[in-house]
Amino acid sequence: MQNKIAKIILLFIAICIIVEMIIAVKTIPKKENMSYNYDNTTKKIEPTKTINIVEQPKTTDDNTKKEINEYISEEIKKYNWNKEQLIYINKLINGLSGYNMYERIARCYGLFLTCPDDELKKISKDYETNYKVQVKYGLDHIKKNYETPKKAYYFWYYEHRF
Repeated sequence: MQNKIAKIILLFIAICIIVEMIIAVKTIPKKENMSYNYDNTTKKIEPTKTINIVEQPKTTDDNTKKEINEYISEEIKKYNWNKEQLIYINKLINGLSGYNMYERIARCYGLFLTCPDDELKKISKDYETNYKVQVKYGLDHIKKNYETPKKAYYFWYYEHRF
């Protein structure tokens, strides 16, 4: 009889502890990127000390996209390309980087996802954030390797590389 009473008391105590833990968890305000641990010594649920903060990638805002388009429209005149070529430049940039001048894949970055060489680094130190430098470099790359934006676009479209 005493064994049964002792077992019932221990079971009751265990149930009370579990209920107390459930109530404690429900009363803690949940924060983003936060996890909680049960501390056996204090018998409390505490937030963990480390919080993971994920930095959002930079993107190009709409005003800058307009500035980029205006700048490209002026620059294509230097290459004797017509307005039709501008359409292919836009398609190419949209496909490569989505007009994000901060886009980065491996060591390639920017509007045209070009990989910088020593020549570009000598021209400008802010090539990673300066869309004018990226556009000039991208248009030069097109002229040297494909002759026109239309040929560059179709090469990228079918070969999946630029």
